[in-house]
Amino acid sequence: MRNTGFTLTELVVTIAIMGILAVAVIPRLTDRLWVDARGHGDRLRAVVQYAQKIAIAQRRNACVSFSSGTATVQMAASAGAAVACTANTIDPINGASPFVLAPPDGVTVAPSAATLSFDALGASAGTVTVSVTGAGATKVITVEGVTGHVH
Repeated sequence: MRNTGFTLTELVVTIAIMGILAVAVIPRLTDRLWVDARGHGDRLRAVVQYAQKIAIAQRRNACVSFSSGTATVQMAASAGAAVACTANTIDPINGASPFVLAPPDGVTVAPSAATLSFDALGASAGTVTVSVTGAGATKVITVEGVTGHVH
């Protein structure tokens, strides 16, 4: 007859792995600020891509302005490279105008004051980097100059 069960070595290794998970991973999973920072970074990247798509579809300049970490999307009232972004855009999710995305409490956006603009071809004037930070987690959004590629 064969004995079934776990050896002492298997039990010790399992308990050690559980201890490591309890100390390192579980607190990070329960930290809501880390999740908020990651989610806001993903939403902010989508907002920047949306502004680029507006610029291409409407064939006019589109801008994302950052003020105290809050992003506001605007577009030019008419076509033309020299026309400033003054017209409000509509939030495609809830229909609010202007389209504003504010960071959750405890999440910071750097630079806190800047403007990112796209021309009618979706290109950016220069490379721009935006960092979203919360609970030690940082998500970096980069908009490449000339091509306007957002990643």
